Amino acid sequence: MSKIVEQVSLPLPELLPNSREQLMGAGKLMAKHQLGSSIITLMQADPSRARERIYALYENSVVQDATAPNSAKWDAEARSQDGFFGIRRVYGNSAGILIAGLLLSFLEVLENVKSTGCAVPDQEFQELFQGAASILSYCKNGTAEAIEKVSLPVAKERVTNFDPKLRWEVGHRLFFSLTQGITAALSCFATAMADGQMLHAIEAMRLATALMEASRGALLFTSDFPKSSYSDDVRISMMPPYAAPGFSGVQGRDHQVLVGVLRGLRPVFGEINRDSYPYEEFKSATMRLHAAHEYVCAKFVGETRPSLLMEARGGNNSSRIGAASVVRQINERRLRLIDPSLPKG
Repeated sequence: MSKIVEQVSLPLPELLPNSREQLMGAGKLMAKHQLGSSIITLMQADPSRARERIYALYENSVVQDATAPNSAKWDAEARSQDGFFGIRRVYGNSAGILIAGLLLSFLEVLENVKSTGCAVPDQEFQELFQGAASILSYCKNGTAEAIEKVSLPVAKERVTNFDPKLRWEVGHRLFFSLTQGITAALSCFATAMADGQMLHAIEAMRLATALMEASRGALLFTSDFPKSSYSDDVRISMMPPYAAPGFSGVQGRDHQVLVGVLRGLRPVFGEINRDSYPYEEFKSATMRLHAAHEYVCAKFVGETRPSLLMEARGGNNSSRIGAASVVRQINERRLRLIDPSLPKG
C-alpha cells in the first residue's frame, strides 16, 4: 500500500479528454482558481496555498459518490498498482481532474526535493516543469508555446535520512499523471487530424512532445538513488507480502490506454508530412524517454536479472533474457508505432 497519506486523484484513462475544446474548458476552471503558470512559483513560495487551489479545482471537477463507467473492466493487477502508489480514480470533468492530478504530483515532487535533496541535472529537472507549464498554456489558449523557465532551486546533496521508497512513489505518481497528459495530447492530435485542423494538430503534437520530455525527467527523478537501495529496499517493497506477485508497470491501465492510442495513430504517423508537422521533435522526445526507461532498468535490474513480472512467470530460467533487454524490445515495438517505416528486429 501507499506510504503517503495524501492520494493523487486521476480520471480513468479511457475517459481522458480527446479534444482541444475539452482541455480549454478546463482552462476556464483553472482561471477561476488562479491556476495559471504562476502556480509553479507559488508551489515553492507557499505550498499550502498552492495545494488549496489544486483541491478547489478537484472539488469543481469530481462528481462525488459516482460510479465511473468502465471501472468494472479494470483487472486486479491495475487496481493493485493504484493502491501501491496511492492513486485514486475518480469520475467527472476528466480534463479538470487530469490538470489537478498533474499539479498535485508536481507539488509533491517539489516538497520531496526540498526535504531530501536531488541529484538530477538542472536541465532534466527544468523539463519536468516545462511540461507542466506547457499543458497549462494549452488549456488556457490552445497552444503549447515555450514557457519562460521557472527558477527552481534544487539541493544537490541528498540528506542522510533519504527514503528511496518515498522517492519511488512520488516519482511514479508524477510519471502516471504525465502518461495521462501524453494520452490526452495524442488524442487531441488524432481528433484534429481527423477533422482536418492542421494548426490544432500541430499544437497537440507539440504538447505531447513537451510531456514526453517531462516524463523523461520524471523517470530520472524517480530513480535518483543508489542501486543498493533498490535491491535492498524498493524492490522488496514491491514483492509479496507487500504487493501481488509479478508487480509491473506494464500492467497499469494508463500505460495500456496510451499504447492503444499509439496503435490507432500508426496509420496517421505512416502518412504524415514530416516537414509540415513537428514530427521529428516528437519522435526524438519519445526516443529520449525510451532511453531513460532503459537506463533505469539497467541501473537497478541489469541486463541479466529478470524483472518481478518475469520472476513470477518463471523468469529465473537461465535461458531467458534480462529485464533491461525486454524493456529495449518493448520500446522498439512502441517506436515502430510512431515510425512504421522502421524495420522489425
